[in-house]
Amino acid sequence: MLAVASVASFAQMKAGSKVFVEYEQTRGEFNVDATDITKMFIGKVIGYTSLVVVESEEDADFTVKFSLIKSLGSRRGKVRVIDNKTSSMIFESKKWKRGWPWAWNLMSGSRDCAGRLVKYHILKAFPQTKK
Repeated sequence: MLAVASVASFAQMKAGSKVFVEYEQTRGEFNVDATDITKMFIGKVIGYTSLVVVESEEDADFTVKFSLIKSLGSRRGKVRVIDNKTSSMIFESKKWKRGWPWAWNLMSGSRDCAGRLVKYHILKAFPQTKK
């Protein structure tokens, strides 16, 4: 709740905002494969939001940096949103969001966690970006 409240005083992502997505390694943790999870995360951003994902940071209004680590049969993730004009962080997950593998729909823990990061962190902080 505090994270959403602190977002109000800064620039806001809105429908059609251009974002650059970047994976960040978490020091001292077992990180997942950056290439695969970045593709999954971009797919979730495109699927759940009206944000436009761009190829370079220079073309973007915001940079979305996310981390995903392995955690005893599940995955945990965090996300940060940075305003590229001011280089200031406008949102940061306060807690790690957990994702679980689901055998019945062939969803990996990484894919589940990526979706939960978008649905429960980005969309809660920036509801105007929902499709």
